[in-house]
Amino acid sequence: MADPQAARARRAADRERIADLAARIMDLECSIQALRAEQETVQERLDAYTYPVLTLPPELVSDIFVHFLPVYPKRAPHTGLLSPTTLGQICRPWREIAFSTPQLWRTFKLVLPARDSKRSDQADHVRMEAALRRSRSCPLSVELCYYRRETTPLFETIIAHRARWQHLRLFVLVANLAAIEGPFPLLRSLTTSVLVPTTDDARRRSTAFRASPLLHRVAIAQYEEVFHDMLPWSQLTVLLIQSIQIKQCMTILLRPSSCTAT
Repeated sequence: MADPQAARARRAADRERIADLAARIMDLECSIQALRAEQETVQERLDAYTYPVLTLPPELVSDIFVHFLPVYPKRAPHTGLLSPTTLGQICRPWREIAFSTPQLWRTFKLVLPARDSKRSDQADHVRMEAALRRSRSCPLSVELCYYRRETTPLFETIIAHRARWQHLRLFVLVANLAAIEGPFPLLRSLTTSVLVPTTDDARRRSTAFRASPLLHRVAIAQYEEVFHDMLPWSQLTVLLIQSIQIKQCMTILLRPSSCTAT
């Protein structure tokens, strides 16, 4: 049987402990309240502080942003650390400036492998449409690597803006050329490689870039018969070809042209 006197002593000790804990909690709550008051005061001082970088005129910030990216026409990624999207993630004023600076969104790199990936295509499509809207009417620098026989909404979206293409790196199947055919009123430089599968007619011709009045520089990886009628040869001033047969080379040299061939 429990000792009544011992039980009373334990209860008395617990009451004393409860009172002590309540007093300590009250002291801590008072300390927390004081710390919160100090926190609010410090935060108000910080909120009132104007960072010098945020006082720069928007047009100057916009120019700095343009210099953050690779020099045009080199293409910047639209996602990742070195993309214009990064500039829009710092603060709201910078996001507004970045999204309203067309020069940040004037370069595109579109790589679509032969295998279809609808989820990836849809995400790329959303990003591309947003970037095209932000680029407004700027001339574009485009790299297009497309090895699918069928067209996709993503492919059709960038093709719809070909009148704004100024610099183009193009790697496609010969069957894709019909969908790409100009005119290209702003195109100045073209780097290209056209893949002709064994199932296609190697003698297929195209006039894809004939209507390019400003095109003066062309680089070709592997010369194919398809290039015979594809380019405005007479206006080219620089022509670089990595691989070509002697017969094809002679045909080019006999064309009227003011270009330097390499």
